Amino acid sequence: MVIRSSDFKDMLKSKSFLYKTITMNFYLFSALVLFSCRQTPHSENSVNNTPFPEADTFNIPYDLENPKSIYKLPSALYEISGIAIYKDNLIACVQDEKGIVYLYDLDKEEVIKKIKFAKDGDFEDIAVVDGTIYVLKNNGNIYRIKKPEKKDPKVKKITTPLSAANDCEGLEYDQVSNSLLIACKGTASYKNHEFNKGSKAIYAINLDSLSFNAYPAYLVDVNIIFESMELDSYLRVSNKIMQHLNPGRNIVFQPSGVAVHPISNHIYILASVGKLLVVLDRDGRILEIEPLNKNIFRQPEGICFDANGDLYISNEGKGGKGTILIFNQIN
Repeated sequence: MVIRSSDFKDMLKSKSFLYKTITMNFYLFSALVLFSCRQTPHSENSVNNTPFPEADTFNIPYDLENPKSIYKLPSALYEISGIAIYKDNLIACVQDEKGIVYLYDLDKEEVIKKIKFAKDGDFEDIAVVDGTIYVLKNNGNIYRIKKPEKKDPKVKKITTPLSAANDCEGLEYDQVSNSLLIACKGTASYKNHEFNKGSKAIYAINLDSLSFNAYPAYLVDVNIIFESMELDSYLRVSNKIMQHLNPGRNIVFQPSGVAVHPISNHIYILASVGKLLVVLDRDGRILEIEPLNKNIFRQPEGICFDANGDLYISNEGKGGKGTILIFNQIN
């Protein structure tokens, strides 16, 4: 799938990017141009996500231009950051400023319950496992909420070695491995563990032992995604400059959500920065790189599936109301 340069021009016009780019001196710019033409050797921690033959026959089973349903959310969910199926027609939602889970009823089109679990903070995503709710904070901490509909739900904070530098944005339950997956928007590395700076990491926590796997369950090579794009030389050099200024960032692909398809078990990674939906197989190989229409997906932050395989994506308000979009699976 080809992604055109015009999809990224708005990002390149941001004040912070222009300011930092202008202040770059000639020598640094020249060095980066040379760097962009150099083959970078792979480290022992790098991952090859090169699409494989099966990717030629894979088609994402959703018409992402035509949602079946669009739900406009109340002002409390203007900054909705994560969603998960709770039960029946209830969607568990979090927004990135309040330590509150909102249960949104799709039939009534309203929030029917609020569950307070922590003080205000930067909460990015949510997962539900057998009625227990898990909420991810951007620093990698996870809040487990047992019996969430009781007056005083039991809340336990699960700490991980990740930090705000990893900018943890996505949380999902993976039934195959009985683990929680954590998708990092920022750097893939943590503490003394170094991983390919050109990759985005998804880590796993085993739910039986609550143990954190030190090596990522999945590493996505951003360069593979970058090379699939139809970009002119200016935009290619601009991305190199952005990565030099902040190695954990780029204008191409920064995960904001992750979900496991209930039937195929493929890994779906949503990216608000880059406006992409990337699909991996269970071995972490890229099956699809799907651009998202920015008129439909203003700021896509949350993603989940129901048991039938229908796809749910939430958008922050960004000048309007927050939304939840539902897409039927195409058989």
